[in-house]
Formats: sequence, C-alpha cells, structure tokens
Amino acid sequence: MDTGTILSDLALVVITAAVVTLLFYRVKLPVILGYLLAGVLIGPHVTELPSLQDAQAIEQLSQLGVVFLMFSIGLEFDLARLRAVFWPAFIAAALQSAVVFYLGTMSAKLFGYGALEGIFLGALLTNSASLVCIKVLTDKGRLKHADAHMAIGILIFEDIVAITLLVILTGVATTQQFELDSVYQTTFLIGVFVVGVYYVGRLIAPFFSKFLKQSGSAELLTITTVALVLGVGELAEMSSFSIALGAFLAGAIMAKSHISREIDRVSQPFRDLFSAVFFVTIGMLIDPAWLLENWVAVVFVAGMVVMAKIVTCWLGLFVGGQSSETGFRAALSKASVGEFGFIIAAMGQSLGVTGPGLTSMTVGLAIVTYLFIPVLNARPDKFYQFIADRTPERLRLAADIYEKLLDAVGRFIGKNAFLRMARKPLLQIALHFLLFNGIIIVAYVGSGYLEDRPELQGFEDWTQLALWLVAGAACLPFLSGIIRNVDVLIHLATDTTIRAGRNKDFLAGRMVNLFHTLVLCLVMVLFGGLYLSAASAFFPTGVALGVFIVLVGAALVLFWKSIINLNSRLEYLFLQSFQQQRADADEALRETTLREIAAKHPWPASVETIEIDADSVARGRVIRELRLRAQTGASIVAVSRGGMTHYDPSPELPIFPGDKLILFGTEKQTKEAVRVLSVKGPPSGDGDSPGFVIEKVFIGHGSSLTGDTLAGAEVRTRHRISVLGIQRGHTRITSPAAGEILHAGDVLLVVGPPEALATFKETLKAGEQEVEPDEEFEASLSEDIDEEEEKLD
Repeated sequence: MDTGTILSDLALVVITAAVVTLLFYRVKLPVILGYLLAGVLIGPHVTELPSLQDAQAIEQLSQLGVVFLMFSIGLEFDLARLRAVFWPAFIAAALQSAVVFYLGTMSAKLFGYGALEGIFLGALLTNSASLVCIKVLTDKGRLKHADAHMAIGILIFEDIVAITLLVILTGVATTQQFELDSVYQTTFLIGVFVVGVYYVGRLIAPFFSKFLKQSGSAELLTITTVALVLGVGELAEMSSFSIALGAFLAGAIMAKSHISREIDRVSQPFRDLFSAVFFVTIGMLIDPAWLLENWVAVVFVAGMVVMAKIVTCWLGLFVGGQSSETGFRAALSKASVGEFGFIIAAMGQSLGVTGPGLTSMTVGLAIVTYLFIPVLNARPDKFYQFIADRTPERLRLAADIYEKLLDAVGRFIGKNAFLRMARKPLLQIALHFLLFNGIIIVAYVGSGYLEDRPELQGFEDWTQLALWLVAGAACLPFLSGIIRNVDVLIHLATDTTIRAGRNKDFLAGRMVNLFHTLVLCLVMVLFGGLYLSAASAFFPTGVALGVFIVLVGAALVLFWKSIINLNSRLEYLFLQSFQQQRADADEALRETTLREIAAKHPWPASVETIEIDADSVARGRVIRELRLRAQTGASIVAVSRGGMTHYDPSPELPIFPGDKLILFGTEKQTKEAVRVLSVKGPPSGDGDSPGFVIEKVFIGHGSSLTGDTLAGAEVRTRHRISVLGIQRGHTRITSPAAGEILHAGDVLLVVGPPEALATFKETLKAGEQEVEPDEEFEASLSEDIDEEEEKLD
C-alpha cells in the first residue's frame, strides 16, 4: 500500500469536504449534506473531476468516523435523563421501530429489492437524525420543555435499537437469512456484554479519571482516550459484536465523569475529521442517475416514513401517559432519517448484501425528510390545533377516558406495597443474572482457549478444574445477589398473601419462616435446574461440573455473610460512581459558568461566587430590591439553581436559599457584595423581611403545568416561588431537577412569598378539575413542611 497515495487521497477528500461544507454552512444547510455532495463530486460517477486512487484504503480509514461518532454518542449518554422518561419514550421508540421496519421491508418491492435488502432498508429507516432534531428544538426554544425531553429520550432508545441492529445485521449478512431464534440469542448476548463491560467499566472509571485529572497532561489524556475507544471497540469485535457497540460503551462508561468535558474536547477533532471522511465515502457510493430515475418512489417512501414516525411516536407517548399535545410536538421534531441509516447502508454494501442503489436511496430519503422537518415544525401549536379541531368527538372522549384510567392505574400501583417494593429487587435480579452469565461465558471461552494450548497438553483436566473454580469464586457475589433479591420477593409475596388471607394466626412466627424457607428452596431448585438445562452447552462436563456445583454451593453456605458483604461492597462502589458523577456535574457547571462570564467580560476584573443561606438578607427578594450595584458597585451577572445557570438575570428574578450568585466587579467591589449578601436578615415575618410561606399544592387534570417540566413551566421566574419537593403516589422527589416532568395528581411542596403563592394557586385553578389528593399523603407532607420551616424560619 503506497503511503503517498493514501496521503494524496486523504488530502483530496478533506479539501473537497472543506470547500463544499463551507458553502453549505453559509447557506445554513446541514453540513452532512455537504459531505455527501463532496463524495459525489470525487466519486466514480463524476468523471470530469479528480477521483481517488485507492478508494478502499480511504473506506477503511473512514470506519474511524463511525467509531468516534459512536464514542461521542456514548459520552453524551445520560442514564438519569433516560430513566426520567423511560416508559413513554420506550413505548414510542418500540412502536415506531416496529412499524417503520415493517413498512421498509414492504417498500423494498417498489425498487426491486430482495428480502435481505428489504431488511436493511427497514433497519435504516428506524433511526432519526439527532442533530436535526436538537437543532429544531433549540431554534424553537423548546429544549427545556417536556416535548424536548421526550424526543431526546426516544432518540436515545433509537440509538440503542440501531446498535443492536448493527450486530444482528452483521450475522444476517453472514448467514444470508433472518432467523428469529438467533435474534433472541444475539439480543441476550448483547445484554450480557453491555451490562458486564459497563459494570466493570463504571467500577474502574472513578480511579481512571482521577489519575488522568491529577496528571494534568493533555497528551496523556488524548492517547488514553483513543486507547480506551479502540480497546473497548476491539473487545466488542473479538466478542463477535460490532466495533461501534464497543465505542458506544467506552463513551457511556466515561459519561458525566469530571473529565468527560476534557475527553470530549480532545476526541472532537478525531470525530470531526473522520466523520467527515466517512460521510464523504458514503457520498462516493451515491449514483445521481439512480436518484433522478427513482425520485418519485424516494419522495413517496420519505413521505410515508415521516407520516409513520409522527403517528407512531405520538401514539406511543400518549399510551405512555403523556398529554396529546406534548406527544405531537415531540413526534414532529424527529420525523426524519438519521445518521445511523448511512452506517447501516454502508455496512450492507461493504458486506456484499446490498447494492449501490440502497445507499443512494438512503441519501435521497435523508434529503427529503430534512426538507420536511422545518416545514412541519414552523407552527406546531397551530398544526396541533388544526388536527384537534377536526378530531371526532368520540375519539377525544375515548382519549380523555384513557388518561383518567392511566392515572387510576398509576395511583393503584403507587398504593400497592408489593408492586411498589418489588421493582428494585426485580431489577437487581436481572442485572446480577446478566453479570453471572457474563462470567460463565468468559470461563467457557477461556476453557476453549486453554484446550488449544499445546504447552498444556496432559494437564487439561487440572487447568479446566482450576479455571472453573476461579469462575465459581467470581460468580459468588452475583449468585448471592440473585438469592437475596429472590428472598426479598418471596418475603413480599408471602407477607402480602398472609395479610390478605384468613389464616393469619396460623401462618405466624416460626410457621411463616418455615413456609418462606420451603418456598425459597423450591424456587431456587426449580429455576436452577431449568437454567443448568438451558445453559448446559456453556458449562463443563463430568467431574469439573460436579466439583463446580458442589464447591459453589458449599461456599454459599459456609461463607454467606462474607459473600454478602462483598456483594454489598461492589454495589456500593458501583452506585458511588454515579454519586461522584453528580458532584462532578455540579463542579463542571461552576467551571462552565465562570468561563462564560470570563468570555463575556474579558477585561481584568474579579468574579466571585456566593451561595445564599437560608437566613440571608437576600432570601425572598428580587434582584432589583437588593440594590447591590448601587451599594457595592458589583453586578449579579448569573444565577445558578437546580442545575441551570441564568445569564444576565432579570431585575425581577427572585432569590432563594441555595441559589449561587455570580458577582462581577473589581476585587474590592465583589468582596463588599459578598459581605452584604452574607448579612443575616430578620426572622420571617419581622420588620420588612419578605417572609416565606411553605404550602402544598395539588396539580389536577387540566392544569397548565401538567405534562411540562419545572423549567418549561418557569415556576420560579414567573411566579417567584420555589418547588422544594414533589409527592407522586408514595414516591417523594426531594429538590427536583429542572427537567422533572409534572403529572396530574402530583402534590408540590412549594415555598415563596404569600402573595406569590396565592397568585400561583389561582393560576393553577384555571381549567383544572376538582380533584383532591389522597388524605394519606397529608401526614408525610406536613412532616416535610415542618422540616423546611425549621430551615427557613
């Protein structure tokens, strides 16, 4: 392979991409389309212009674009955000993916495609353009509203679906057929791989990131970042998965760590460069003549995809409990063909499963859907009202009944102790089960590797026995976790059954303990036997299997407490990484805020940060009333609260305890401002103190807050009150985040001036149905009010 040829080809790709993309940027068109056009210009279908001498080498190099793009997506992966919108987004993504995949496979006949090409066409249509969607939401100022949270949640699930499809389609291309049984097995193995790598990675990540942070070396950070991406990607490749899956996991492991911003900064040049090369190579596969010949069919399929995505996402979000308007807005913003479509099309062609026409069609679909998006999102409120006015009365009545039914079901689940308490042990059983299987699979692969080593011939039995003993020891913490959580579920079930039964006195004391133990043994023997039967191919045979089972069982009996302590320690370390993640996020927000201030005010000055105490003279006042600039000369240039920063705050913005004020001025002025704001004010209700009142407010059906986020509803800025907590069923949310979505039936614990609270209550009553919260919440809410009043008064 000629090095000079590769450099010349790479120079041609990058220069052409830069020139064309510059033009697209000036006319405000998506830069991805510029990359694709650059590929067309230097591709084999435009003979008048220079072309590549070694296209295959550039295509191999372009795969780094997929790797770093997937790493970037993983780095932005927010498990907390996904959990907040999990069920509505999951239902919408699942319904959309199933319907669009089916339509894609059926539409393949329009272009003369076979069954396999139809599968690839259906798969590439399931993903939406993340960049286009987020740009639309940003331009419309909707990012802090509930519809944006739902749209982003669906996009995350779409990425997960796309990654899974990449792995499954690789197997389809190898076997030349689509087998449903293999899909189930592949999906399970993906789950084992993802959970195993993510779990181990999150345990190591805090120590790894701390070392890199302390080193302060940009060179070390860059080389270790690239090594992490390629290393986990290669691990996925060795496990017969896509390298894209490994890159995504590498990003997810380091997501939200205190060096994630630095990692994103050092990896961005690699991502931008190789992503451009990747999309240019996609453009080289486009046949303009094919697009001109089939443009009618392309526009028809694009229109069908847009319509299907809007309807399915809208319906899925509504079924998941979101309001009709929120679901409609979210669906409109993501009705497009995404970047993963290009990756799937290119993979199909590289594996020889699809022809060049599919890649051309993917580009055509993307262009048409990109043109649809701005039109559909120009006036979404008017568009929704137009449809709502023409919706049959019976359908609207059915939707209203469904909303009330869903609310009743949610209340029932919230009140049902068994359903409420069973969620956590069920989740832990699933996670421990996947980790347990991961160890078994690693041991199975390791045993095959040892059997092939010539230097171990004659010692096969001993090496196999030693390997499975080590595997058994590694399995013990997770096996004990499974048993513990099954034990919890049985306790819950037996307790619920006994309470509901007539023989409460009989099944009490030792009898209930005996009954519980018998049920636990029966469950473990039954499911243990079924598992060993189903997974027998992965376990050793003969003496090794017997020794493995006996020693694992004996260890569980003899060292149960020590194994439980080890399991608890591992769980603690895993959860601690997420707690550290939140602390790192606060520190990152502070650093970002100070950088923004320095950028806006570049001349030499002092910037100070002060957190408002509960007894500060500033509490409850608006910025104008403080007269801080007149007294000290310093200005309040930003206010941070609830994970958000308000730059250039309004003079009418109220100040609450816990707010962080960013002060700007000379060093003398900012120090004086800190002194003034640190002065303690008179007790609530004395003198001219603004005073605080803490009350609980019920959100009924039809409230203007229902379905919106705290940030989107602008509770603080518009009403001068602060939400201390939310009671949702039997769940308490303390210090809710700005992105928390409000539901009908929520009880808000709010604090603010009396007149502001009175106005807020009157606002909520508009259009609200007369429904009162459950009386059983009163006691717990009163306790919260007493605690907060002690802090504030």
